Amino acid sequence: MKKILRYSLVFLLSLMCGSISAQEVTLDFESNDWGFPEGSSNKLVEKNTYTSGGYTITLEGSEGNGYYWHNKDLYLIFGKQGAKLTLPAFDFDVEKIEVTGTNGASASVKQNVFVGDTPISEETVGMKGVTQAYNIEGDYQKAGTIYTIQITSAHNTQFKKIMIYKKGSGGGTISVTPPTISGTSPFEDSTEATITAEGYTIYYTLDGSEPDVSSQSGSGSVTLTITETTTVKAIAVDGDGNKSIVITKTFTKKDPPAPAQEVTVAEALEKINALGTEATGYVDNKAVFQVKGYVVGTPDWQRKSDGSLYGNVEFKIADEAGGSNTLTVYHCNNLDNAKYTEETINNFKEGDFVIVEGILQMYVKNGEGTPEISSCHLVSITAGLNQISADTNTNAPAYNVAGQRVNSSYKGVVVKNGKKFIK
Repeated sequence: MKKILRYSLVFLLSLMCGSISAQEVTLDFESNDWGFPEGSSNKLVEKNTYTSGGYTITLEGSEGNGYYWHNKDLYLIFGKQGAKLTLPAFDFDVEKIEVTGTNGASASVKQNVFVGDTPISEETVGMKGVTQAYNIEGDYQKAGTIYTIQITSAHNTQFKKIMIYKKGSGGGTISVTPPTISGTSPFEDSTEATITAEGYTIYYTLDGSEPDVSSQSGSGSVTLTITETTTVKAIAVDGDGNKSIVITKTFTKKDPPAPAQEVTVAEALEKINALGTEATGYVDNKAVFQVKGYVVGTPDWQRKSDGSLYGNVEFKIADEAGGSNTLTVYHCNNLDNAKYTEETINNFKEGDFVIVEGILQMYVKNGEGTPEISSCHLVSITAGLNQISADTNTNAPAYNVAGQRVNSSYKGVVVKNGKKFIK
């Protein structure tokens, strides 16, 4: 689908209507003051020149410029590489130009501000929902100068607002970034949510109502502790009182997850096989299980094509050492859910008794199903003591519960001739 550059435009013009001081001009296509007839919805009407309130802007340099109605929203279409927007000449010295992209704008676009044929500012920027500031310096600030904004990469962008700041108005060099809200959601008991908008004063509420901007709530970054179900609503305001995008996020308290169910390999296989092999399926809506069993065969530590580790391991377990009724342990992490390293890949071996925690699934490919425990990690590893039973005489070697051989002076639980006893 061809991307388009959209400009939502209406003049909230300080110089003309007197509603705000003559510090900036706002070009904002939000209503129909530009006199666009409401043509057929979703149909491009080609047009290059737009006039409102005595100011004229032009679009050129790319095919398909015009305006576009989508439902009740009006978009000004601005083509790709080489497309150029020419601003009107303003009767004051210009200190800064800001352009604000829509949420559908490109994440990376090469953009220039020109005076005549001279590029006075060039940036490769992400315009997706943010405002980019271009500071005008020296002789280029003079009243009557005509500025153009030109796209020089093969990407579209979508502006929804352009602001031109008068020199000395306090526009400064603030790089406008809308507030963002981060945190853990869902959460169990409580969590921290962070609102960040560097260079701004941040206002917020915890009930979803409109923030009160009569007093400062925080600057740059605010961290909140929230409990239960909480809707955070935040805005950011710059030094000139300009609001950025309002951000709303709801954090919902949920009950802690149920404890893992402990099952044998046979019990796990019974639950998985009940799913059938028509399609990949999960036991009990991805409930967490702990499966205990003996490692069968040599564990396969997963490696990339260059030989480096992915950090997980694949192996099989059975209820008996060397058993044939096995469950595949798919891409399993180490103890404490840690990734495997070259130093830890030998922490268990064939015949060891392990407990694995994860979800039970029937993985189906090409009509064949494989019973697996996946999204998993090791909970415990016990050396294969069942293998230590070859001798039945009193001189047989003794082992502690960790599988380490001990001498006759060792005190505690030992395994000898395959049996446990206390010394």
